[in-house]
Amino acid sequence: MSAPSPEPTTPQLKPGKPDPAEQPERLRRHARLMGWLVLAIIVAYGAFQLPLPWKLLSLAAGVAGVAGGIVLIVRCVKDKTPALFWISAVLVIICCGMFALLGAMQAMFWEASVTFDQCRVTAVTERGMARCFSEYQENMLSSVPGSN
Repeated sequence: MSAPSPEPTTPQLKPGKPDPAEQPERLRRHARLMGWLVLAIIVAYGAFQLPLPWKLLSLAAGVAGVAGGIVLIVRCVKDKTPALFWISAVLVIICCGMFALLGAMQAMFWEASVTFDQCRVTAVTERGMARCFSEYQENMLSSVPGSN
């Protein structure tokens, strides 16, 4: 009689270790999310170049990018991904955070921003642009309570 052949066994994974077979799919999910986050940066930048009512899209895209960056960091911690994803997520949070902050400032100083946009459209020379910037600063400071 021959000895029964041993059954092929699957290697037992340690708890907390990702399955190597699932690793490419996880990296694809992270890369897909990273693509959406790059799109959020592009939309935030593009919206910031538009006239004022549309400039508020940079605030929305910035907030969405920051939230997505935080989600990506949490997934990176959970799945133990390569450092490139970590660095990318941090950079997305910084970029989108800046655009969100700039959009929020535009919304806070709405009247001064509208006046500045109108002045900037009519300014032809460098001196005219400098006048627009100085008026913008004065209008922003005068809108802050207690600064007068």
